[in-house]
Amino acid sequence: MKNITLVFIAFLLIQFFSCNDEPIKPTLFGSLEGLVIDEEDQSIISGALISTAPASNSLVTDENGNFKMTSILEGEYEVIIEKTGYTNGRESVIITEDGNTQVTILLRKKVVNNSSPETPTDEFPTHLSEENELSVELSWTAIDSNQGDSLTFDLLLYSDNSAQFETISEDITNKFFQLDELKYGTLYFWQVIVNDGVNDPVIGPIWQFETKPFPLYRILFSRKIDNTFQIFSGDQNGNELQLTNSLIPVWRARYNPQKTKIAFISLDGFENHLYTMNPDGTNIQKVTQSIPIESFDEDFMSFCWSPNGASLVYMHFNQLYKIFPDGSGLQLIKETANYLSYSYCDWTDDPQPKLVVRTSASNAYDGEIFLMNLDGSSEEKIFSNIYGRISAGGFSVDGNKILFTHDISAFEGQDGKQLDARIQIMDLNNNNYYADFSFEKPAGTNDLDPRYSPDGASIIFTNTNNDGISVKNIYKVKLDGITEERVLLFENAEMPDWQ
Repeated sequence: MKNITLVFIAFLLIQFFSCNDEPIKPTLFGSLEGLVIDEEDQSIISGALISTAPASNSLVTDENGNFKMTSILEGEYEVIIEKTGYTNGRESVIITEDGNTQVTILLRKKVVNNSSPETPTDEFPTHLSEENELSVELSWTAIDSNQGDSLTFDLLLYSDNSAQFETISEDITNKFFQLDELKYGTLYFWQVIVNDGVNDPVIGPIWQFETKPFPLYRILFSRKIDNTFQIFSGDQNGNELQLTNSLIPVWRARYNPQKTKIAFISLDGFENHLYTMNPDGTNIQKVTQSIPIESFDEDFMSFCWSPNGASLVYMHFNQLYKIFPDGSGLQLIKETANYLSYSYCDWTDDPQPKLVVRTSASNAYDGEIFLMNLDGSSEEKIFSNIYGRISAGGFSVDGNKILFTHDISAFEGQDGKQLDARIQIMDLNNNNYYADFSFEKPAGTNDLDPRYSPDGASIIFTNTNNDGISVKNIYKVKLDGITEERVLLFENAEMPDWQ
């Protein structure tokens, strides 16, 4: 029996020592001392109750406003100070091993009968104002009769496109706030909440203002952004807006006559298709479905609206189609010889309904410009396989003239290159040329993609070096026979349209 007892004791000793292989972590302490004074006159405050969270010790300040706590576990604490006649104070501290953290705490006297701030007034932008810019500085007036109160403000904002107010800034001390990147034609609502640190917040009235409507610039063009075509609108003063921000190219934009829709070309997979969108770039809708827009001459491939905006005319190689903007009503107008491809079209109802179309061959040089009725009948050739590349063929405002370009150098290479493309006009009444409207064209450049201005008094067009890789710019020139100066409208831009 004695032997069994000795064995058992030995077993307990082994277990005890084996369980204490890991070191025991020591408990670490520090201390805290501080001074409590009046925020206004810096006088000492005795008898203030000092406590911490998490709880450690609690004590009161001595006759000199001092306090000291010892043997506080290391860590982060919130020091809480309470004194009759003062608002409670709080201070964050960190207690370290064997350290003595020191702190000075300011207490603010409670104000008897402290009144709330007045409701904010004198807002800007003025309540119900319109035509505001897309960057505005909100401002307001806030008054507090209690001297010494420091006011802070929370600012709330929402638009007629959002569901609820959003707090856009908190605890600001300025009575103004800058708003940028607002949206055109949008109604904004805003509100200011005033805090004095004593009373409940004062909630101001809801004010509203509206930004200016989206500018309907009459010129459309394309520009490469990060090597991808995007669509822009602009005016004759050089103002411009980017309408699209697409991951795939979008180009060759044209307004309908009412300027309520923009049609353009974009990729869907490996096919070119027609799309429409609103003038502000919203509500993009695909028009063509089974039959895309395609041509041998993709550089100048284009389409047209009907004069009433009810239809679009486009090409699919040697076939010419009419389609409604919603994608319905697809109708074949004309089919030409297989070795030719339609590449351009325009439609006029003055003096009678007709189309002008251009065809091109795979070599880009051979082709024709001719007139025909809307049903494809009564073709009347204007040009047929002349030397030098021809392009475009748009009607004048009155439908009596055709605008196009012709490379008068008569150069014909292997890739459609042009050396001296110039703007030409033909009078359909007598088939006379009004040659060379490329006033002051720099040598070694081409004028391309001409379009009449809405009043017919000017031409807008693209100019670029004939190397085929240089930047393209859009210019305007008057047709008054007197002014020959070309005016630069947009840099790094091409494929203009003007309605």
